[in-house]
Amino acid sequence: MPHKLAVKLGGWLGRLVWLVSWRKVDTCESRCVKALGVGVTIARKIILKSFINLGMSIAEFVRLELIKDNLNNLIIEVENLEVVNEALARGKGVIFMLAHMGNWELCGEFMTLKGYKLAAIYKPQNNSLGAEDFIKSQREDAAGLELIEAHSLNLREIFRALKANKILCVLQDLDARKRGVDINFMGMPASCYDGIIKIYNKLGSPIIPALCLRDTKDFTKHKIIFGEIISDSNNFGQDVSAALDACNNIIAGWIRQWPEQWMWNLDRWESKLRVRKSKQK
Repeated sequence: MPHKLAVKLGGWLGRLVWLVSWRKVDTCESRCVKALGVGVTIARKIILKSFINLGMSIAEFVRLELIKDNLNNLIIEVENLEVVNEALARGKGVIFMLAHMGNWELCGEFMTLKGYKLAAIYKPQNNSLGAEDFIKSQREDAAGLELIEAHSLNLREIFRALKANKILCVLQDLDARKRGVDINFMGMPASCYDGIIKIYNKLGSPIIPALCLRDTKDFTKHKIIFGEIISDSNNFGQDVSAALDACNNIIAGWIRQWPEQWMWNLDRWESKLRVRKSKQK
């Protein structure tokens, strides 16, 4: 199947899921209204586009092996790659701070194909019908990532990867539940993982914001953007909460600028909002 048709079908699948998942969609719209301060009509359009983007991203993920040879044509621009090279030259490894924006999986595949060595922290999924096996295969074999399972016993593996001057990929917009630090994210209480701050304080590995955005004119094309090194700011990491605020403010800025490319069905605020509701009862 031609790649453009496959991605387009993925988008239609996302639209179909949006259509039938009305309860989930209502929750996403409510989050969008509160986080962005927009009306319901605008939020509904944003959430629909978000579901379509997710469907297209899934189609691309399934085709990672097939699009390897054409990835240079699909990634039409890479902004600030020199920042990554400068950070790697320090010899302490690099931490990519990612979010569920655009298609984050393509960023990893592109970088490995360019010769960069990447490791990614991941949370195992339910393996019913072999889903987990397929996801691992795509990330390890097709995208070329080294996978490190997300639990405390794997700190040794994380340190090993960074000491080998690899790039560690971390999704920083997940709900950390009871294990996290309380923060305010886009006007609502949230729980945030503080692992990248602890790792930075231990090893001094530079932290770089990274995202892969879908082009608004051609949905098969993407742009990779690397921000400046967050951890180079004065006294970064001495106050963990302040450092997390700096990281989350960057992600919040991405979401405000490209709201339709963030995964709004991600339960970013779930644990804190659930606690508040139970207390109100």
